[in-house]
Amino acid sequence: MRIQSFLLRLCWIALVMLSIHPAKAQKVNPRVHKLWDPAVPLSWSDFKGLPDSLLITGKGHSDAGIHTMIIVDYCCEEEGRADICFQSAIHRTKSWSVSDSESLLVHEQLHFDITELITRKIRRAISRSSATTANEKYRVYLSSVREFSRMQIRYDRETDHGLRPVRQLKWKEKVWRELEELKAFAENSDCR
Repeated sequence: MRIQSFLLRLCWIALVMLSIHPAKAQKVNPRVHKLWDPAVPLSWSDFKGLPDSLLITGKGHSDAGIHTMIIVDYCCEEEGRADICFQSAIHRTKSWSVSDSESLLVHEQLHFDITELITRKIRRAISRSSATTANEKYRVYLSSVREFSRMQIRYDRETDHGLRPVRQLKWKEKVWRELEELKAFAENSDCR
């Protein structure tokens, strides 16, 4: 049992790490990606992927998996130079569910909200830095990726994957308070 639990955790950490793997110049495809929008929450129809059989069997199995990501894209090409911008998204065909539980959807939504929070923190860090080129901004982004992974893992651990409603509510309040505090960084700022 301990080995199976360890393997399940290892697979979950790998899934989280894959979902934040940095890659330059990812293009947003509306069929594949759903961008974060506070007015358009997730629905189960956004989860178009097939479940990973390793994660849906045995003790500690999962009923859903969301593949959140921070898309790094070229934008604002001015005077012959490219700049980069950052957008929070889910990868629809890598997100899956075997449940239609409303509480589970709320839990998955907060994973998406955490992705947006980290995206805003990246934008803030760039605005406070001396980074002016796309490569310099990308380095600031890379330094923040680890925080994204740690926060997602801590969220699941502390809420027991959404099974602890009081802790789930505390996380939601914390994340939304921070999103509000960082609302100046809700959109990609003009290129500089």
